[in-house]
Amino acid sequence: MIRSVAMVSLLLLANSADAASVSENAFMEITREGAPKLYKQWGKDGFARINQALKRAVEITATSGECDNVFLSGYSFDQSVPKDTIVVFADCNNGKRFFYTEEETKSVSAAPESLQGALEKITNSDAVSACEALARKSAKLPSTVVPSYFGANVTRGQMGISVALPFEAKSALGAMLPYVAHCSITDKEPTLISIKER
Repeated sequence: MIRSVAMVSLLLLANSADAASVSENAFMEITREGAPKLYKQWGKDGFARINQALKRAVEITATSGECDNVFLSGYSFDQSVPKDTIVVFADCNNGKRFFYTEEETKSVSAAPESLQGALEKITNSDAVSACEALARKSAKLPSTVVPSYFGANVTRGQMGISVALPFEAKSALGAMLPYVAHCSITDKEPTLISIKER
């Protein structure tokens, strides 16, 4: 019953003038049988909340001019925190992905900027600077970090930006040692993946 009601509302939305089309299976209800481990974490009420957020994510994404056709929605395992925070996403055929917190699915009526749109605004220089800040924060002696900007490598993918930043920093014994910081920027937030000696 939930799915049939959801499909009616999605079809109505898809037929409006400015809306993107919506694939028939863009919203698929998550069930206990289909995701037993997730159900154990969230329970019946949590699943109801997740499914409502997924349904709304599809509806809201269909309003975006960045989206050509909403074909998939899903639960974000990386960003959600069981029993606390629900984060869902909706994907479009043209490769655009839109993330929403549960609260956003309840309060917004128009789609935010897609992940890819937000990432496009981050320059390579900004990505390197963000990685440098994370490397400094993790170094034993932050003031001794000397980055090698010319040796930095920035790689852009569909779902994020990867940065490899060589740098030197003093060890606890006072010797300058070569390192490389590997960082990732997804959903607009930089994350330090690792720091390794070169």
